[in-house]
Amino acid sequence: MPNSVLDASARFISAELWRGRKSGKITFHGGEPLMAGYEWFARSLDVLSEVTNRHAQFSIQSNLWLLDQRFVDLFAEYRVGISTSLDGGREICDSQRGAGYFDKTMAGIRLLRKNGLDVSAIATVLPEKVDKIQEIIAFFDADGLPFTLRGAEPSWEHGYVNYLPAPETERMHYAILDYMEHHPAPARIRDVEAVVRNAFSQCSGLCTFSNCLGQYAAISPEGDVYTCQRFCGMEEFRIGTVYDSAATLQNSEAYKRIAGKYESASQTCSPCRHFKYCNGGCVYSMFVAEKYGKPHPHCNDAEPSGRVYRNLFDHATQKLAAEAADVMLGADHPTPYLASAGDRLHPGDTARGRTRYAQALEWGMTGAPRHTFAKRRGADKLFLNITNNCPLHCTHCSVKASSGNTDMPLETALTILREAAVSGFNEVSLNGGEPFMYEKFSELVNEMFKIRDANMSFMLFTNLFLDFDDDLAQSLLQTFDRISISLDGGETKHDNRRGMGAFAKTCSNMKRLVEINRQLNKPCALSVRATLTRKQKECGVADEVIETAKMLGISAVNITNVLPIGRAKLLEEMTLSTPKRPENIARYFASFAPRDSCGLCSNPHITPEGDVYPCWAYLEEGNPLGNVRDGLKNVLYDFLWGNRKYEYCVDYSDKCQRCDVRYLCGGVCRAYKDSDCGELQAYYRSLKF
Repeated sequence: MPNSVLDASARFISAELWRGRKSGKITFHGGEPLMAGYEWFARSLDVLSEVTNRHAQFSIQSNLWLLDQRFVDLFAEYRVGISTSLDGGREICDSQRGAGYFDKTMAGIRLLRKNGLDVSAIATVLPEKVDKIQEIIAFFDADGLPFTLRGAEPSWEHGYVNYLPAPETERMHYAILDYMEHHPAPARIRDVEAVVRNAFSQCSGLCTFSNCLGQYAAISPEGDVYTCQRFCGMEEFRIGTVYDSAATLQNSEAYKRIAGKYESASQTCSPCRHFKYCNGGCVYSMFVAEKYGKPHPHCNDAEPSGRVYRNLFDHATQKLAAEAADVMLGADHPTPYLASAGDRLHPGDTARGRTRYAQALEWGMTGAPRHTFAKRRGADKLFLNITNNCPLHCTHCSVKASSGNTDMPLETALTILREAAVSGFNEVSLNGGEPFMYEKFSELVNEMFKIRDANMSFMLFTNLFLDFDDDLAQSLLQTFDRISISLDGGETKHDNRRGMGAFAKTCSNMKRLVEINRQLNKPCALSVRATLTRKQKECGVADEVIETAKMLGISAVNITNVLPIGRAKLLEEMTLSTPKRPENIARYFASFAPRDSCGLCSNPHITPEGDVYPCWAYLEEGNPLGNVRDGLKNVLYDFLWGNRKYEYCVDYSDKCQRCDVRYLCGGVCRAYKDSDCGELQAYYRSLKF
């Protein structure tokens, strides 16, 4: 793909595909994409990151033969997901792809793992390999390599040669399902699990069972546009070029032809109870069948053996119903189908989590591979402190808010909001002080509503103490995706901290806001936030907050810690809290991922004066990263995406760099920089048992 076509593709993606989307995925495909060369990838990743405001999820499908350290570093920088093609062990893989393929691809996998990057595989099953399904799965299971199994499909060019016929396809799927049922920690096999999830949720997932139009686009090296990468190079399915508008593409004869095929499938398959989440299967396969005068290879009524999808969905539905009945009757045995559907904990997730936990402990002694945490670095949430003014004088305030402070200029706040969207932030959180004290609060909210962007959400933190009218309430609820309201216990405890009458006023305003929110078509997500000391948690104050929120009609409650900064330093009890031991250790491990930071590389904080800090725990040090007058992106670039981000990980912390559990906790909050971590270390070490 020449640079001119790449640039046109970037403009096309920005103007026609990305518009109105919060996120999306861009996959580099081929042929063998790495043959485009390092320079092409370095340029394309930079260009595509810019036009998608760093919200794109990049991935690549490659045999990895040309992978070297430069590519690894580049892919880590842009957080590129990596998948390869590997059909099983050496003998099986080389028999399908040529002698030496397995060793060359495994060399690339080893290089990625050495650098701490994840990789997955797609395995293609030929007709003569169906009897080796158990062997193929066992290879991936033993290696710990996530994978997907796919049968060889009929080809537009070569027709029904060396593809997996319906009986073998069905046999392959049942062999996979049998393995899934009888192994305590099976691999997660995406295509087969999609069948189970679809049957469970009654909605479509995975492109095989989706109406692809409008969800996918494929761009050829020449700049031609198709609805799916399988159609690339086939002139009769070219819907236009990257120089066309989306409306032009949708009016093309090829697009209408594909839409017509889906309509035909709807008429043919609509009597089937699975159609709403199957959609007749892959549309490419439908066209290949039409070209060669064959019935659909995996879903047709021409012969019983052709009803592969229907049979599989029937089987999954029956198994799910049986397991659900067993659960209702209190039976205590594995539920592999419900686990695959996401309704129960998957044993494979727990097994992998334990492996990651043990690995993180080992890294604590040796150091983590270079790019282990690359995917978790980058922009996330921006805290915008528009004022330090507040009508209350809370004893736990981290910014010493009070009256008589200066507001951030309105134009500065709006400039930051606009720049945040193009700097890759997923969310901007408006906070203070108390945002309602901001002199131009109504005007700011109205302007925020105008610049709402699908790529970024807005959140508001408030004590909800001040009065507001219905117009402002509706504006808030329509502008902000989430509003978090502070409540610190029952009336006595809340008023002791915030002042007499604060509890009654906040609860009254909260009740009113909940009622107005109910009347809106798209209500805002309301939640309560309690900032509690360790002693308060132990004394059941959190339960008081939960009960009060419930009575007021709010179910979401977030319990956070009081930090030893601002006025909170005066509190007597300010020790580092130790998490409770998980009640369900299996579920804990299933969600575990190693960490090298408490979040400093993703949540910067901006003061009313425009100073930018890594976090509000750094405010009192008076050493900002810079000021927004120099441009938000300029101030944050090195911190979020450049070399400075590494300064804030545990390996650069004097307190953490020699601790063997540093990749388990990610380092304690920097506000507790002088605290004793002994109890926390003992907690994490105990969980490995």
